[in-house]
Amino acid sequence: LTAHSASVSPEEARIMESVSLQQYICSLDFHSLPRVVKICSGVYFQGSVYEISGSECCLSTGDLMKIVDIQLQKVNCESIKKDQHFVELPLNFKGLFQLSPEPPHRTQMKHFLLRSPSSAGNIQQFTLQEILQSPSTRGKTLKCPEIGSSKYKLCPVYKVEAIMHLRNDVVKIDSTLDVEVVDVTEESQHIHFIKPLMLSKILMM
Repeated sequence: LTAHSASVSPEEARIMESVSLQQYICSLDFHSLPRVVKICSGVYFQGSVYEISGSECCLSTGDLMKIVDIQLQKVNCESIKKDQHFVELPLNFKGLFQLSPEPPHRTQMKHFLLRSPSSAGNIQQFTLQEILQSPSTRGKTLKCPEIGSSKYKLCPVYKVEAIMHLRNDVVKIDSTLDVEVVDVTEESQHIHFIKPLMLSKILMM
């Protein structure tokens, strides 16, 4: 099988469960790379050509991308209060974060009220990298005295490196690209991504 032959129609893609590329990358265990994803929908239509990192690239609904590397580019820290702007954190930010406790549900209220007061004093702190790498802390509401007194959420932006069908070069895509994808790694074990051959190389064979 080739990557091209595995594409599906837009109708089939809509049936499959998909998430935004940003959501997929932020929830991904980077140690599981490479991963194969299928383009399901987005602002780019079937057969459209657009520019990524200075190179033209054709992205079609149903196309496959083999994600081979992910690099953190920046981290926006957004206040959850209305009308408050975000701040971009340096990647070597030294401040420590705490998980902001969420209000207990009714079923949890009794346990919450009976909890020992001393247990509330054991506040765990996390570095920026620990927050981004742990599934239990990613996307959570946070507090950080070094930034301010508000509650925050971290919004990382990654550079995604991927192999695509009939592309010689690795394509570099921002994780915030407005497309939806579905993970098809398990179903794509026997798929080969074809690279085009230059005429000069063919003549040398």
